[in-house]
Amino acid sequence: MNRIILLVKHYKYWSILFSIAVVASGVGLYLRYVKGLVWADATGFEDKTLWDLMELLIIPVGLAIVAYFFSKSEQKRDQESNEDQQRAEALQN
Repeated sequence: MNRIILLVKHYKYWSILFSIAVVASGVGLYLRYVKGLVWADATGFEDKTLWDLMELLIIPVGLAIVAYFFSKSEQKRDQESNEDQQRAEALQN
């Protein structure tokens, strides 16, 4: 039963993420081909290289990765603590 609940939660997460990606792509395509808007001209990055753009993302992506793994370790620690507490209660009864 728990496995089914996890699958539903993951499905919900991925469907929302996919929907956001589709909408963002649609807006981008609309702006590019209907309005004639070029991304580099509109943002001021026309003279920047790919490396310059990646430098803007290194710190935020790194922080997001650290936060993700910290959250996972906290969840694992909490789960282990709950299991230990349940075992201790079972032994006392």
